[in-house]
Order: sequence, then structure tokens, then C-alpha cells
Amino acid sequence: MALRPRVNEFVFNHVGTDTSEFIELLADPSTSLASYRLVIIDGDSGARGTVNYVGTPGTTNASGYYVTPFLNNQLQNGTQTLLLVSGFTGTSGADLDANDDGILDSTPWTSIVDSVAVTDGGAGDLTYAGAPVLPASGGNAVGGASRIPDGIDTDTPVDFVTNDFDGAGLPGFTGTPVAGEALNTPGAANATVAGTPAGPTAATIRAIQGSAQVSPLAGQQVRTTGVVTALDTVGGIGFWIQDPAPDANPATSEGIFVFTNTLTGLPAVGDTVTVTGTVSEFTAGNANNLGLTELTSPTVVRNSSANPLPAPILIGAGGRTPPTGVIYNDAPGNLNTGIGDFDPVNEGVDFYESLEGMRVTVNNAVVTQGTNGFDETWVLADLGAGSAIRTPRGGVLLGQTDDNPERILVDFDPGVLANPGFQAKVGDTIGSLTGVLQYDFGNYRIVLTAAPTLTSNPLPQEVTSLRGDADTLSFAEWNVENLDPSDPKFDAIASIIGINLRAPDILALQEIQDSNGATNDGTTEATVTAAKLIAAVRAATGITYAYADIAPANGTSGGEPGGNIRPGYLYNPNRVQLGALSTITDSNLSDGNAFASSRLPLVGTFRFNGQDVTLVNVHSTSKGGSTSSYGAVQPPVNGGEAARTAQATETRRVIDARLAADPSAKIAVLGDHNEFAWNAPQQVFTADGTLTNLEELLPENERYTYTFDGNSQGLDHTLATGGLLDAVSAFDVVHVNSEYADAVRVSDHDPSVTTVSLARLGTTPPAFIGTIDPAATRTFFASAGTTTTGGSAADIIFGSTGDATVAGGAGADLFGFFNGNGGGTITVTDFSTADRIGLYGFAAGAEGTALAGTTIAAGSTTLTLADSTRVVLTGYTSLTASQFV
Repeated sequence: MALRPRVNEFVFNHVGTDTSEFIELLADPSTSLASYRLVIIDGDSGARGTVNYVGTPGTTNASGYYVTPFLNNQLQNGTQTLLLVSGFTGTSGADLDANDDGILDSTPWTSIVDSVAVTDGGAGDLTYAGAPVLPASGGNAVGGASRIPDGIDTDTPVDFVTNDFDGAGLPGFTGTPVAGEALNTPGAANATVAGTPAGPTAATIRAIQGSAQVSPLAGQQVRTTGVVTALDTVGGIGFWIQDPAPDANPATSEGIFVFTNTLTGLPAVGDTVTVTGTVSEFTAGNANNLGLTELTSPTVVRNSSANPLPAPILIGAGGRTPPTGVIYNDAPGNLNTGIGDFDPVNEGVDFYESLEGMRVTVNNAVVTQGTNGFDETWVLADLGAGSAIRTPRGGVLLGQTDDNPERILVDFDPGVLANPGFQAKVGDTIGSLTGVLQYDFGNYRIVLTAAPTLTSNPLPQEVTSLRGDADTLSFAEWNVENLDPSDPKFDAIASIIGINLRAPDILALQEIQDSNGATNDGTTEATVTAAKLIAAVRAATGITYAYADIAPANGTSGGEPGGNIRPGYLYNPNRVQLGALSTITDSNLSDGNAFASSRLPLVGTFRFNGQDVTLVNVHSTSKGGSTSSYGAVQPPVNGGEAARTAQATETRRVIDARLAADPSAKIAVLGDHNEFAWNAPQQVFTADGTLTNLEELLPENERYTYTFDGNSQGLDHTLATGGLLDAVSAFDVVHVNSEYADAVRVSDHDPSVTTVSLARLGTTPPAFIGTIDPAATRTFFASAGTTTTGGSAADIIFGSTGDATVAGGAGADLFGFFNGNGGGTITVTDFSTADRIGLYGFAAGAEGTALAGTTIAAGSTTLTLADSTRVVLTGYTSLTASQFV
């Protein structure tokens, strides 16, 4: 690669007469510059725009310097612009700015290669062509200046340091150099007045990288050499170099990125180059991410070309094996401040840092997260050998103490290698992956330099075996990811509901948007969204579902601006009846609103077979604000955790109140909790055993609903109270989304299905209740106007029409009451906690409908049946739902 020539030093003026003035250029050694021209344009008032000097440079010396002959009375002292141009066709004396407006009327050259200007601040003075302007000093234009260090070129005045005006360094001048000035050094390395060479510190790449997260040479000017291994021509423009002669220390990387910020003069892969630049720690994304060690503001000299590239480091079996359990295990803090030891053998964050900028290869990779919208894919080396918990479908499970540092992100960077159509899903395999190891936006990644070969392995969308029937209620939860009427995914969602989820009786959905989606015009109702979903599901299943939600106040629920996302219920009215519908709000706003910019849990009570099941549909505050597991902040921040804990506390408050009234109440808290089961917000629900996470019914490696950064993890949960848990027959996470490429899935979450056995109450009394021995059970029918008392054994006693009094006597008794006989009062005199109540109807479908309401008065419990029959439990005040059969 040829070094772009640049003006490296000049002297337009100094003390005394105008002798020994010069212009110095820096380029490749021993290179003719005869095709270029040095052009000076006057900027002083009265001569503005006039070309007052044209010079043809010669050949650079062995160090890359060309210096004009010393010029006497040829370079003016005032405001002027010096250009190095190619293709010059003009003449000295030409006025290029006839109207003196500061814009050149003509540009008699093909291109400007470099430029610099000086000004003495005179009224009406002009400089041209956007050249960096060195300001006036003491009312005079800068007489001379040097790039410090040689060749640095950021197109700003800070590239230059003013030379000693008294001529220090020029033949015949003694000079009076002072701190802050440069010496006059025509044809040699620029230097400061102290005599220190302006050239940077020579350092190997491994010395620049160091055995640490932060370079020991950060902020310093260095010069290093290496082989160009890859170019990046889009975004962060530059190239990677690597030392082809590494040392034996695996803790220090042999590669580094050179940030040029321009496509001009990029080297070619295989060039050996010498790079001079500033060591920087670049943080992409935000300050919570690690810094990428790179060289900035570089000057680049090509030494040779077409060199073989260093062999890539193998990550995995037979090479360097990443840790499998720990990313970081030192004192908490910010790694960008240099805390902690550097332990690439045991800590994942240090393992990948030790390879930063180097060529690497992964063999026999297996995909653990589908290709996302940024053309990123997560993999494990060696088909996942050594990983702790693999999922049955090929992923790797996030653990409470294992973030799986062996997972590797591979990336198609359009400036390095455009994605040729690579779209992977979990379980797909790749024979070999090769690229450079880079850090960007919170993760280490392999930036691919060679297109891999993907082997697509079968991964059918799961179809649950769970479904409702006459005695089984089925309900599901699913985050449908910002569903609004403009989405093209309604048919796909309906198909999943009908086929994969087997048309649950109830679906607790999250991220239902309002009727015009992201249009932010105050609309909050979701009737259009719901109608479109109902129609799509009807077309797919033949079932006409109903929909219910409570719209949020505009702009209060977070999510996509204007979308007003909310939880909602889709339910089959031929199977269940929706009773009460309400939201949970913060009970005490004095310490803030737990649900600020978040969704209010939606509480719906559904009746199935005469029994009530209450669902609390939650979509808790997101993990936004979390820091990366490979971020600078260690341990990582769990964004939104405090808000989710407060929301769980408020939700738990409502559940506890319901359980206090009815300890056997069948309640589920389900939906997108945005939290792992072991973290504090979920422990609010489950730590004391009040609710049980139904994922515990599954093998551990199947407990996931979401995939993030290559880890399969559980963010969606169904939690059941004891009364519901006793009736749960099965639970299933249905993997239809999270493991696939972003381009093909309809949501980023997987749904789950729960079935609950809730047999309809029949017209024939059960043979026994609880611990009643059928052989010892006697059945009595109370007669109107009489008192009927059971015996010493367990009894089944039925009340009749009209007023009657019944007593169970000894044993656990079942008191049965018919709906449909027409009023009256039946008094039970000795109801106890061991006894049960059965409610029956004569007409088909009337079973279980007898109880219209329960009121507990002082000293008694009174049940009012649908036909106005009153059942009085004398002296009993603690009736619970578990005492009904």
C-alpha cells in the first residue's frame, strides 16, 4: 500500500530575511512525487485567490521525506493556503477567486491530496478548500509548523505544532526553542524542542494489547508492524493486522484493529505494514461495554505485499478451550478501570480478550440461537462438547451460576463479508468458521472472513399433546410481540394457536397493540387488532373466540411508542365463561408507581364445569438497561429488577387477599415475567411455596421460552396456587419461535400450555368423599319440615325441598343440595371442617350452577342457591372452596 503523500512540515517565515524557507512532504521511501504539484493560494486582502507559488516535488529519500530546495523570497509571510494536488493544469499568478467570496471559481487540478493554511487574522483575509487553518500567533501568521508525530493527519489544526520562529534547526540559526514548540527539521523526523524524536514508541502488537482488558499503552503514540488479515469497509472503517511471529504467551493477543475512518489508502489483505497511531480503547454502544483496543489516526507504510496470513487460532478441542462455567469471578466493579486479575484460563471475558484482533477458527459448530436481524448467530464449538446443560433441540441452557462462556457469537459484517443468505436455526451445524475476533456492542464475536457451509438439521415446530376435553380445561400464555393490525403474521399466529397449541380454551396474550399500532394519536382500544386475530383463528380452527382486555391509559404501558401494548385474553365462549375482569394497580403511590411505564396485570376469572379458575396475565417491566455478561460492569446489571420486584409484590398482595378468603382458590399467574425463576422478582411469588412454577414439572433442560445471546432461558412462567396445582394434569412449553431465525419466526417467545382436570359435578352422588369408607357410608334424604341426623359412621345426606334441618353426626359427611326444587331453608347444625358440600342439578348442564353466591354472616355461613334455596351452616364461619365437590 502506498502511503498517501502529505505536507509534513513547512517554514513560510522566520526571524530575519526570507531565506532557508521550505516545504517538506512525507510519503513512501524513494518514491517520485513528480506527478504532484505544490500550490500556494494568497489569502491576504488585495490578492485573495491568487496563485503565488507552484512547485514540482521530486523523489523522497530513504526515510520517505522530500524537501524543496531552501527558498529565498518565494513564500509570502501572511495568510495563505498550501495545497498538494494532482493533475494540476493552472498557472502561477492566476486568480482563482475573482469575486473574493472565499469560494474558488475554478479548481485547475484533479484532486487535493493534502492541505494546510495559515492566517494572520487580517480583516477580509481568506483561506480555501477547507484546509485546516493554523491560527494567528501574536498577530502574525504561523511561520512554520511540523506534524507531531510525523504523518499524523486528522485534517485538524491539532496535527501541527508551531516551529521555533527563531530558526532552531535551520543552518546558520541558533534559535531560541521553548517548551511547546517544534524544531525545524527539514528532511528528518519531526521533533520537539527538547530534542526528543517526534516518532512514536516502537511496540509489538502483543505489547500494545498487554495481558489485561485495557492496553498498558492506552493514549500513547506507537509504531508497530503486522500482516493485514482483513479489511472493514463499512461503518468502523479500517483493517486488522497480526504479528506473524507470535510469542509463547497465550494471554497476550497478537492482533489489533486499525481504525482509519476512511477508505482512502486502505491496504490489501496480505500486505505487511508499519502503522503509526494512537492506542485507544473504543467503546461501542455505551460506556457499560468493554473497550476495543485499536490504533487511531494512523499513518500506514506498506513494506511488502502478498504475504501468507498467520494461521488462525483454533477455539475448542485441539486448540484453546474456552472456560465452561465462569465469565468473571473477581471483585465487582468496572473492568475498564483495570480491576481484577487477568485469567484467560478460567474467566471467559479474559479468554476472548486474549484473542482480540486475531484470526480464529471454530470447528464442528452447532447453532444455539437462530440468525438475528443483524446477521449474528451464536454457536458452540465441537458440537457443544463440554457444555453443562444442552436442550433436547440443540441449544444450551442458561443456569443460575453458569452463563455458558463457551458460546461464541459469529457475525457477518457487511464491510468485511456480506451475508450470502446464511439463515441458521438452533441445532444446525457448521463444519468450520474462520474470521477475526472482535469486540463490539457488548459481545466478543468472530467477524467472518470466509463464508461457512451450513448444514440444516430438522427442527420441526413442536405440537403439544395437551388439549382440553369434557373434564379438562386448557389454557396457554404467549407473548405475540407487538401484534397490531398492520402485521403480516396473523395467519401464522392463528395456525400456531390451532395446530401447535391445539386451540386452548383460554390464551393469556401479551403485547397486543392498539387498533392502529405505532401511530401515536391517542388511540388505546384494540378492537381492530382483536377482530383481526379472532377472524384469523376462526379461519384456522373453525372456533370463534372472544377477546377481552382493559385498555391502558395512552402512553402509560411502555413498549413501542404509540402502540399501547397490553395483556389480553382470547377465550372460547363455548367452553368457558368470563366473569370478573380487572387490573392490578399499585396500592401505595407514596413511594412511586410500581407499574410506571409498564403493563397492569390483567385478572380474569373464568368458569369451566361450574368451577372458577382465576388467571393473572402479567407482562412485567423489561430487562432494558441490563448490561452484557461480557460488559465492563461486573457482575452484570439486571435491568428493571427493582420494578419487577415491586410489581410482583403488588400482584402477590392481590393473590394473598384472595387466598385469605378462599385458601383453595385456583389461581395462576402467567405470562411474560421478563425474569429468571431464581431472581428476586420471581422469588416474591414462589419462595414461601404459595405459588409453584409449573416449569418444575418439566425436565430441567426443557425449561426455556426464549433465546438470548445464545442461551436458552425462561422468561415466561406459569405459577399456580396450591388449589390449582392439585388439579393441574400437565404443563408443556411449545417451542415454535425462539429457536428459529428472526426472519421466519412470528414472535421471540415460545408459548406454554397448561391442562387442569376439573370434572363436571354430576347428578349421582360420589361413592365416597375424602376419607369416607364406602362400605361404612350411609345415605339419608332429609324430609321437609323434619330433622334428619346421620349416624356414627360417615354419611351422605341430601337436603330436600322446603324447610328442613339436617345433622351429620360423627364422621366426615357430604351434604348434598339440589338446585331446582324451589326454595326453602335447609339448616345444617353440625357442619365441620371434615365435612363437604355437593351442589347438584336435575337438568343436563345444570350441575354445579346451584351456587349463586356465598355470604358469611356473624355466627353462620349462608349459601343461596340459584332457585333461592338457602343453606345455613349454623355456627360455621370458615367455609372454603375446597369443601365443595
